[in-house]
Amino acid sequence: MTSTIYSPPENTDAKLEAGLESQDKGNEIFYASKKRLMWLRFKQHKVALFSAIMIIFAYIVAIFAHFVSVQDINTFSAKYSYVAPTEIHWVDKEGNFTRPYIHNITRKINMDTLEYEYTAGEDVYPIKFLHRGYKYTFLGLIETDLHLIGVDEGSDLVPNGLR
Repeated sequence: MTSTIYSPPENTDAKLEAGLESQDKGNEIFYASKKRLMWLRFKQHKVALFSAIMIIFAYIVAIFAHFVSVQDINTFSAKYSYVAPTEIHWVDKEGNFTRPYIHNITRKINMDTLEYEYTAGEDVYPIKFLHRGYKYTFLGLIETDLHLIGVDEGSDLVPNGLR
């Protein structure tokens, strides 16, 4: 008896792999894990993706809350109890586009109504990015006083009407 050694045709493995890959493309969902199936379904829902991005953004802002804030949460000034949010200006009196700035807030009492009236003063205070303000500890580890925005002493940036 003579023994014959079987030798497969050339490139059979490549043809088989190509054939399996073409079959697997249609069955990708069939072989996917539960996590993969959830992700594939989640990717198709545009409102869910937008909502997830917004939630992630809110968590990032919460983690960096002291860096984003312009004033210390523990400070309170009765002078600004009922003041409206500070108006941020981008155009100067000549109509030229400038860096953002605010005017100081002046408070007068109206003798007819006996109520405080807040008006914008004449002094200009530029809003500075990466400004040095009140001290805080970042994540309870690093003590710093760096903030995203702020103004120099002498004026108060009241972003939300609460001070």
